[in-house]
Amino acid sequence: MNILGIETSCDETAASVVNEEGKILSSLVLSQLKEHEAFGGVVPELAARAHIEHIHTLIKAAMSDANLKFCELDGIAATSGPGLIGGVMVGMMAECPGRFAAQQIRVKRAVAEPKPEALLEGRANVAHGFELAPDP
Repeated sequence: MNILGIETSCDETAASVVNEEGKILSSLVLSQLKEHEAFGGVVPELAARAHIEHIHTLIKAAMSDANLKFCELDGIAATSGPGLIGGVMVGMMAECPGRFAAQQIRVKRAVAEPKPEALLEGRANVAHGFELAPDP
């Protein structure tokens, strides 16, 4: 089992791939610190636009680092909240090959920083900062 995790709930764009043994095959984070520094904090609109600009490149790089093809994914997990709604929408709607063939996993971001290994087996793992979103 291979799962691609996408995190875009605030001012960092992240993509990670984990396998069924919990091994992190890739974990990439793009910071937006410099873009927001002049404003003294995160500007939601700027954050969302930066996610749009970088998400596809970051996902492709994470898959390349993991040495996997998109057809080898069993699931794609993305933060569904809480967070800045523009950024959350970018992550949830990220276009990537195989998106409709793989299981979709919505993940709520808790207080702790996300840990990609918590995405395995669709399990809640609050200790690692994740709680799975309930089905609608």
